[in-house]
Amino acid sequence: MNLPSAIEGYFAPFPEPIRKRLLLVRETIKSVAPESSEKISYGMPTFFLKKNLVHFA
Repeated sequence: MNLPSAIEGYFAPFPEPIRKRLLLVRETIKSVAPESSEKISYGMPTFFLKKNLVHFA
């Protein structure tokens, strides 16, 4: 079973144009920090590597 990640669940309620922009931000961050992990922190998508690198909403 392919369950959505917490990040994808965060994106789900947004209208398509906003969701596309959030996905673009997510992919950009992944491309420059591929070793980081994703989580929800302070209620926002967050990239983490030893500490929080970036939150975005």
